[in-house]
Parts: sequence; structure tokens; C-alpha cells
Amino acid sequence: MTNTNFSRIAFAVLIMVALSPIRSWAQDDVSSYKVGERVEYRDRLDKTVWFEGTIVRLSPSSEQVVIRLDPRAGYEGFTHNGVNSFEQGYNMDCVRHIKARTADEPEDKNDGANAPVNPANNARKDKTDGAKTADTQGGTGLMTKQEILGYMKTNGYVNGQPKYDQQVCRDLIEQMKRRGVKESFTPGIEGDDTSPIYKNGCVGVSDDVVRAAAYNLGTPTTLDWLSGTWVMNVIGGVVYTAPGDGYIYRKNESFAHLGFVTINGNGTYSWKVGPSDPPAKYVKGTWRNATKKEMGLQGGAGIVLLKAAEGYDWIAFKNQAMSAEFKADRIEVEELQYRGSYRRTGGRK
Repeated sequence: MTNTNFSRIAFAVLIMVALSPIRSWAQDDVSSYKVGERVEYRDRLDKTVWFEGTIVRLSPSSEQVVIRLDPRAGYEGFTHNGVNSFEQGYNMDCVRHIKARTADEPEDKNDGANAPVNPANNARKDKTDGAKTADTQGGTGLMTKQEILGYMKTNGYVNGQPKYDQQVCRDLIEQMKRRGVKESFTPGIEGDDTSPIYKNGCVGVSDDVVRAAAYNLGTPTTLDWLSGTWVMNVIGGVVYTAPGDGYIYRKNESFAHLGFVTINGNGTYSWKVGPSDPPAKYVKGTWRNATKKEMGLQGGAGIVLLKAAEGYDWIAFKNQAMSAEFKADRIEVEELQYRGSYRRTGGRK
């Protein structure tokens, strides 16, 4: 072997030795995980936001772990009773162990007791990243996205680490329900940075801040707004498919014309359920105010039509997102027990 060839081989070996630790520095091996472990993962297209899930299977041959996702926006069709059934394989560069977080400690609001006070710095600090723009005791007027994110940054973190305190999520949603929201979030489309929300785990059935923003667009509804006659449509369910190419495909809802429902301010209603029903078949009865629990993430007024179509109780409320999309008043009517499984929508007659 010539000196030249020996030098080349030695150099190649040196490069391999130097590069071999890089993979372990950047990511953990499949063998470092175990089934049932809670982990963080990120999507292949948007690798800036980390979500949480549970490992259900290890695949050493493909260097992947299969994760059951926690409930999150975009996967509503797989979420039932607060549990997401969707599972997907992730490469090692998209998964990481959940590190122990720093214990909560009181934040130093003055940057140190002996730090000199600079009014210019304080003024600039108050405007940074929307922090402090949301009054923790509640403000007035429609909440902006900057206020919502500011609330999360101010109340959801301690020492720069997310608190994972679901009460912070719920307190924020209560404020959104009371005040209404100016505009909803569109993560990954228009550049909305919703990471402070997701990193704090605000994705559950009762604490999904992003979904609550969509449900509470505009000024909170009043009972007077619900009164009137609404021409009804039946909505076909949304269908999600996951063929295994890394994407989830959605078939949107379909519409079919039905009858109409008249909601009277005196606590009564009249519902022409089918499009060809004669007046003798109209369902008539009384309504009551919907409870806070029945309204869920949505604020404003809602009512329950008692013993209505098919003998069931149906909840009626303003469909905020659809009203904004159609630029017209839209009402949502759902069978109270099964909610999204049996639903109608309608516009003013």
C-alpha cells in the first residue's frame, strides 16, 4: 500500500470517527424509547412546533416510533371523549424525550432588585411580543390574537418554561367567551405563532384555545339574536382519511335543504323538520337557556329546544365561524346528546 493510499484511508477513517457521534448528539436512538412513554413530536412539514403524544409501538428496522397523538387542531375527527385515536410513525429527528421542567419560581419582575431602572426599557418591554397586553382580570372589547398570545406568554410560563397549567388555558377561554374574538388563528398558513398555546397543552376538549377563538368570533350572541325564523340545512359529516403518505385528507361537509325552525322570544318554538312536512306535522314546544357546560367552548347565548325533532332535545346557538365565512347570520342546531353526529345549520329567512 502506498503512502498516498494509506493517507487517504486514514483521512476517511478520521472523518468517520469525527462524524459518528453527530447522530447521537442530534437525536436519540429508537432503543432509548419505550412503549407507553410520553414524548414530544413535530410534523414533517412544520418542524418549529412540538406536540405531545404517547408511544404505542417501536420500529427499529425503519428507525421510527409510532405515536398516538394527543388531541390537537386538525385532528378533530379522531378525537372522542378527549382521546385522539390517530396514530402515526415518526422518524427520530421528529421525536424527543420530554425533559424535566424547571420548578415554578416567582419571576423577578424588576430584572433584579439592584438593577437600575430605565423607563425606556420598561416601555419597550411592555410592548414586546404582546406580553401583558391581555388584562388577567379581563378587559373589554373583542380580543385580538396579540392579546390571546400575550396572555399565554404572561401567564403560561415560569422561568421561560411552559407551566402546563390547564387552568391558564381555561381562564383565557372564559375571557374569550365573555368578550368575543376579533379573528381566529390559522396555524401554518398565515404564520400565526400558536406555539405558546400548544406548548402549554391547551388542546383538550375543554381547553382548546385555538378552537375557542374560532367559536367566539365577533360579539357574544344574545337571546334576541337567536329569535326569528331560520331556513335549515342538513350537514353531512366531515370524513378524514390517512392513506399513509404522511398527510390527512379531509372531505368537507355537504348540504341538503330541509324545512325551517322559528324561535320565539316567549320561550316557544315551531320546527318544520322535513322539507315537505305540512303544518300539522310541525314540531312545537318550549325552549330553555343552555347551560355553560352545554355551550362548551362557546360564549354568548344558546338555547335547548325541548322534545324537538325525533323526540330529542336540540341545542341551538350562533355558528360564529360560519357566519364570518358566509358574511351572514348562521345558526347551528345539534342533537344535545350526540352533538356533532346529528346537526343542522341554517340562515335567516
